[in-house]
Amino acid sequence: MRHTLLWVFALAVPLTFAQKAVQEVSSGTQVSDTCLVCKPCANSFTDTQNGGTCLLCKTCTAPPQATASAVASPPPSPLPPSPPSGSITAPVQQTPSPRPTKQLEPGAPAHAFDLHADSGWVFNLPGAQAAIVTDSGSVISPERKTHIAPSAGATFWITPALGVYGDFVAIDGGKAFAQLGSDTVTVTDNLYAGYGGVQFQAHKTGIRPYVDFGVGGVHDSAQMTLDGVSQPASANAFSVRGGGGLRTMVSSHWGVKVSAEVYYFRGNGVSRTYPRIGVGWFYQTKPSGEVK
Repeated sequence: MRHTLLWVFALAVPLTFAQKAVQEVSSGTQVSDTCLVCKPCANSFTDTQNGGTCLLCKTCTAPPQATASAVASPPPSPLPPSPPSGSITAPVQQTPSPRPTKQLEPGAPAHAFDLHADSGWVFNLPGAQAAIVTDSGSVISPERKTHIAPSAGATFWITPALGVYGDFVAIDGGKAFAQLGSDTVTVTDNLYAGYGGVQFQAHKTGIRPYVDFGVGGVHDSAQMTLDGVSQPASANAFSVRGGGGLRTMVSSHWGVKVSAEVYYFRGNGVSRTYPRIGVGWFYQTKPSGEVK
């Protein structure tokens, strides 16, 4: 009886520990770094000395625990990846931004010069005339009253509407010839006039009407040759003029003009009034309507 109890106790002790190990493995827990996997013996009489029920056990490795913390992936880089070493990259062509352009309008700019030149003609102005008077008779050459009169000058615009100007006018008085017998006479005459004054213009459109008024002087230079002997003559006179015209732009700097003026001068007891018309061009030092 005592031997039977000892055998039962010896068999129960390993069985108890084996069952505990099986329960710990099946519950997913582990006491130490190793575990036991047990199964019943196929033949209890050959696998154990005492016979009866037995268990075959072997060690096992515990499954690895899952990592609690996840590794955060780095944020995407805003820059493109660098090319591999030794590779050739094509240069990036950047389109240049357009430069701001100045907006032009047909109006006239302030603080600009107008340089002008034109062809012109004066009317009702007595020119050179040759005459020979002797006891045997007299002869007088025809008198011309229409003459070529070009001009040139400049206007400085203080404002787009108000300017000051200087103008130079040359008048070809002509050449006259007379002969009586063996006597001959030749007369040439030229007038040179200079003026300074003010101009007012309509400046908001491409076609600009204007008026002007100026004062100045006239120099009369004549040459008379009688029987081969020359005798110069000259005279000066005070003069005023007034008039107007039209200007129009044909580009941002260039334009054409027409004008009409009336001249008056008086000197040496002689006075004259005569009109003049002109057609020409002008150059504007600032583009028309330049934005400041």
